[in-house]
Amino acid sequence: MRLFKKAALFLLFVFSVVPFAIEVGASGISSNYFYILIFLLPFTQLRQSRGGLMLLTVYTVVLLAGIFQFFTHDFYYFIRSFASYLVFIFPLLFAFVRLEDVHFKTFKQAVILVSLSYSLLSIYQLATLGYAGDFFMMKNEIGSQRFGFVIILAFFLVLYEEDYLQLKRLTYLAILGIGIILTFSRSTLVGFGAAFFVLLILDFRRIKVKYILLGFLFGIAMLVVFKDTVIGEIADFFAQYTANTKTYDLSNKSSSEGYRIYVLKQVLAYIKSHPLFGSSYAGLYLLYDEYSATGASAHSQYNDVLLRTGLIGFSLYLFVLYRMTRFYARYNRGVFYGLIGIIVYGFFHETFKLGHGSFLFAFLLGYYLNKTEIRSRQAQEETGSTAIAT
Repeated sequence: MRLFKKAALFLLFVFSVVPFAIEVGASGISSNYFYILIFLLPFTQLRQSRGGLMLLTVYTVVLLAGIFQFFTHDFYYFIRSFASYLVFIFPLLFAFVRLEDVHFKTFKQAVILVSLSYSLLSIYQLATLGYAGDFFMMKNEIGSQRFGFVIILAFFLVLYEEDYLQLKRLTYLAILGIGIILTFSRSTLVGFGAAFFVLLILDFRRIKVKYILLGFLFGIAMLVVFKDTVIGEIADFFAQYTANTKTYDLSNKSSSEGYRIYVLKQVLAYIKSHPLFGSSYAGLYLLYDEYSATGASAHSQYNDVLLRTGLIGFSLYLFVLYRMTRFYARYNRGVFYGLIGIIVYGFFHETFKLGHGSFLFAFLLGYYLNKTEIRSRQAQEETGSTAIAT
């Protein structure tokens, strides 16, 4: 029975990390929310969570605050807004699942396995197709801007995994490092670079010299291999941006960078009119006619949360991210640096909004609340016992 539990949980976590979307109209919607099935597993144990209850209450109030808007729009507006609310609170429900160290180990294994598989598939595709000399074409053929943050987390999990032999660790890190490059995603490289920079500042003294040399040699090798492709494109972007040329015009909404600025202005304009609760989970495609036929993305995790939940929901979201990150800085450095990368990545793309990203947030939030609330309860019980004894 114990083997069945482990296998069922592992398979559920693996499927929850795999990204896929369904087509709705002219756009795709991330639809992998398999992790909710954990509530149907017969061996899942539930628990009370004051933190989880508080989060559910606040984000439900955000929905209720938009009731008047629902009555002034059609039924489709209500259905899509309510569906967005459900998707938003799905990860919060993990606060009520009893998560133990064995769950945490299974979570890490699932993230690493899927990321390795994704990276190996990208390497195979590049070897099969070859580089066509067009960065953006290869990004469509091989790369992805929707999975890079998962590989970033996997990389740092492997780096700090204590159970791995060194050869296994180095092999995995090499595969994941190449996988990060082959996302052909500037956001992924920036997020990974930011996390690695923080690592060098905080943990440089803990790193053995031989690993620094190996990392340096691997970096040089990747620079040589990919200098004319994705790495060259990144270098060109920052060179052009620094030189203030028209190659990357931030005022041109037809460009990738300019469009993000354009969307940010729309979000801020809407929040200026609806500061407390935002759109009550309605997306851009419901608020602006220009997106009604094509759909729209906020192109930032933070833009999306701010638009849908207003200043109240956004402030709480940032507070939760801060507390989670501070907890994992002490508890697991791999998750900590992975979170740093995901947080930076989130400035340019959605992360925890996506189905597979929602699972990452669900587990990391649930495990954090399990650990901290149990510890707090034990401290209160010890304090009470001491008071009675005296």
